[in-house]
Amino acid sequence: MKAKTPIPTVLAIMLAAHLPAAAELRIGIIGTDTSHVIAFAHALNGQQDPQHVNGARVVIAYKGGSPEIKESRDRVDRFASELQTT
Repeated sequence: MKAKTPIPTVLAIMLAAHLPAAAELRIGIIGTDTSHVIAFAHALNGQQDPQHVNGARVVIAYKGGSPEIKESRDRVDRFASELQTT
């Protein structure tokens, strides 16, 4: 079974396709309560990643999640910290 391309990666590809060659699409992530933020940052920032999008780069993230949901609330800081080193 072939892995599906994540929707944020598809959107970045679509946006980056319309950029001039020297332009950079600076991307922000809202919410850091899932491992998806790490996967997206790897795909967008890592040139070796098969999902890499030339010209797109995650440059900022807003730490957030759902305070009412323990699994979300307890993971925000961990994924935000990991994202800083990605």
